[in-house]
Amino acid sequence: MSLETRLKRNFKFDATESHEFLFSVIITTIIIFMFSWRTTDYTFILAIRDLVLLAIISLVSLFVFVGGIKFFAIGRGYTANYNYWIGGLLGGFLISFITYGFLPIVFPGIINLKTNDRLRHGQIFIGENKVDVFWILASGLITTILFSFVLLIIYSITGFELIYYGALLNAFIGFFASLPFPNNIGLHMFYMKKKPYFFFLGMTSFVLVLVQAKNILNLLIGLGIFIILAYILKKFFLTKYKI
Repeated sequence: MSLETRLKRNFKFDATESHEFLFSVIITTIIIFMFSWRTTDYTFILAIRDLVLLAIISLVSLFVFVGGIKFFAIGRGYTANYNYWIGGLLGGFLISFITYGFLPIVFPGIINLKTNDRLRHGQIFIGENKVDVFWILASGLITTILFSFVLLIIYSITGFELIYYGALLNAFIGFFASLPFPNNIGLHMFYMKKKPYFFFLGMTSFVLVLVQAKNILNLLIGLGIFIILAYILKKFFLTKYKI
């Protein structure tokens, strides 16, 4: 069965996933809007416009995170289901609200992986594999970081401030997703492979600092990281796993 066929049959969100995903988008949008509000002199019309645009950016950003994991999971013979972390989302919202948007805490939720025999035709491995689980979850961090740098490049060309907030949102998503908290992929990555986990935790922390300090030097460093992560994707996912 080709990857294209597998994706058509299995890359989907069920009703529960869709509801929880949209709820996460709404809370994330409000959090990043409060963060932008601190430094923007909003009129009512401008606030509505930016709220709508940030909702679109939040939707795409969370889809890149969740969709990246779903894509690589299917390529390795797994199904991936998204669940929000209601405590993390509402706690992040409350902290952001209390601090007037100064601390935009965004926990994107958890991805549950299960083997799917229909996706493993002719393959000899059975059951979940720690290496597979780690790298499938890590793919969400990689795609999120890559998307952050794509948005940062677009911002450097256009100067449109909301694009920058989109880049920053993806950096926040990558960082908070990598923390070893319950209902967070970081905890699962920690238990699967500890040494590579700390590499990704350091990487997401570094990227968050890098994106916040926006200038040409940081953009060049970001481009270097972009190339390295793109190489990792190609070597350790697309080529090695024949995705």
